[in-house]
Amino acid sequence: MTDRMAHTITQGVLIAFCLLLVLLPLPFGANRMWSANLFALLAGLMLAAYGACLALRPDLSTARITPPVKLAAILAGIVVIWAVLQFTGLTPGGMHHPLWAETQAVLAHGGYEGSVDSAIAVDPAAGYKTLVRFLGYVACFWLAYFLSSAGDGARLILRVVIIAALLYAVYGLVLEALGLRQILWFPKVSYVDNLTSTFINRNSYASYAGMGLICAAAYVARRWRMAFDRFDRHAWWRDFLQVFVVRELVFAALPLVIFASLLLAESRAGFASAMIGLMVFGFAFAINQHMRAWKLAIMLAAIIGILAGLFVIGGSGLNARLHNTQVADDTEARLVVYDRTAGAIESNPLIGFGWGNFDSAFRMFRDEAVHGWFHKAHSDWLETPLDLGIPMAALLMLAFGLLVWRCAVGVFKRRRDGIFPAIGLASSAMLCVHSVVDFPLQIPAIAATYAVLLGMGVAQSYSSRL
Repeated sequence: MTDRMAHTITQGVLIAFCLLLVLLPLPFGANRMWSANLFALLAGLMLAAYGACLALRPDLSTARITPPVKLAAILAGIVVIWAVLQFTGLTPGGMHHPLWAETQAVLAHGGYEGSVDSAIAVDPAAGYKTLVRFLGYVACFWLAYFLSSAGDGARLILRVVIIAALLYAVYGLVLEALGLRQILWFPKVSYVDNLTSTFINRNSYASYAGMGLICAAAYVARRWRMAFDRFDRHAWWRDFLQVFVVRELVFAALPLVIFASLLLAESRAGFASAMIGLMVFGFAFAINQHMRAWKLAIMLAAIIGILAGLFVIGGSGLNARLHNTQVADDTEARLVVYDRTAGAIESNPLIGFGWGNFDSAFRMFRDEAVHGWFHKAHSDWLETPLDLGIPMAALLMLAFGLLVWRCAVGVFKRRRDGIFPAIGLASSAMLCVHSVVDFPLQIPAIAATYAVLLGMGVAQSYSSRL
């Protein structure tokens, strides 16, 4: 492969990858069968094309697959193999769910003489769907990891994520301002009075906006830090007016617009987790930049003051939701579901019911105390062990933990471009908190964007001298 051909393919993959990140939230957060499968296919093809170039031209990327990343990849691979075994029926019959034997008996009683293909999974088709999506997220992680190993690539991907978040925030704000209760050209059927942009669920949009808010805040913090470092100490007031007020202050609009859309989404858990993620980034950035305590205090006071002001101006709907009596009712309903989910896990703790099988499995454990249709556990921390079993769920969480830990190490050890591991750490904190009471990582646009931020953070957590 010639240098020109390799460079052309690499640039083509980078451009296509950036377009994918921008367009992914457009079809309802890609949370439809066709859009999720198309996303996974495109991400896989991009990774295959880039991987082929990288195999022939290793010098295309400075990224190195270090032991923590290797171990995380091995653990994720074990989980994928287990998921395949769950829904293919290649395991011993004694491991298969008893529902299949009951189905066989009912069919035989009706005169059916054939055999039923059984499996560990209650619904093998749901397992295929979940696995395809997960492999798409893995492809996004590796693409971001290799493409952002150089600072220029990481900065480009960061800008693309911010632009995408800003576009969807502006789109949602325009719809709210015009009083249009629709998503694209479809009328809304749920969350009619909330800003959801192109997402169906306000909580899902809040997670996406939260990641965009963290990225935009990081971008502004980096620019402002660099601007202040260039100030002439003897003429700082002149530089403050000419450089900061005239040129840099305008970038504050990026996080503020996204924050306004987050407020109008009126998602309690989404807003709270986004604020936690923003605080984690603030502390990580301060540690990375070796900021003094008084500077950190001023920065946090300014951020809290600005956000509090915006909350007072535009957060009346969210404030009402925080104080109404429905909070107690929602909490009680969720706790009942959590209790029944824990009971389901206890009944089958080792092998699970099949990845992505909560909807089918939970029907066997719900009772009259559960009101409404819960096709999700509204807690990824509980749903994952129900699906995969406790051992494999632990391996999957350990794989993520290794990558997040690498971002945390990068915050302390990487000075130049240290915002990237800080973004990975902050986004992880935000989604970990939100996943306690919701399912943000089951929405492709959110999970794929997070995989990109995590891959970018891990890649930039290592010194360029490696």
